[in-house]
Amino acid sequence: MRLTYAPVIRQMKDYPLIKRLYLSAFPAAERAPLRSLLRAGQRPGNEFVAYYHDHQFVGFSYLVTSGDLAYLMFLAVDDRLRGKGYGSQILEAVAAGRPTARLLLNTEVLDADAPNALTRQRRREFYENNGFVSSGWQVTEFGVDYELMCRPGRVSPDEYRDLTKKYAGWKYFLFHQQFARLGK
Repeated sequence: MRLTYAPVIRQMKDYPLIKRLYLSAFPAAERAPLRSLLRAGQRPGNEFVAYYHDHQFVGFSYLVTSGDLAYLMFLAVDDRLRGKGYGSQILEAVAAGRPTARLLLNTEVLDADAPNALTRQRRREFYENNGFVSSGWQVTEFGVDYELMCRPGRVSPDEYRDLTKKYAGWKYFLFHQQFARLGK
């Protein structure tokens, strides 16, 4: 099964599917305005991409690159197609397009008391099964606690902060980033 892809633009026929998936896959506290993602996705170093299998929309990724870092800000697979390997294939497509880059992402910190504790655990296991390891750092953005993960190698808070500043520009102050060692 080989995936094809296309840049996400508002005029594409599958845009309503992409929008529905974006709104259903990510809690409001973790989403950026979709119009901002579309606009920023057109800038060099940023990619908003829809993935297809046999012309059927399966999911999307949103990537921000800077130097040797590629930050996977969003990855979602249509909920009717999860568990069929599409997420892993999207990760491999992202990695293949930048073979020397360190891929990084944030996943919600594991919390047994969280209402979505099982979902958090499954996500973390998915990323670990796809080669991601913990950086050992927790980052809090917009009031949400995340674990910073990377593949291959490691990433430091300063590297992640610099990438975020480059992406957000003058809006960086809205992130209110705080870093802490995991387990402390």
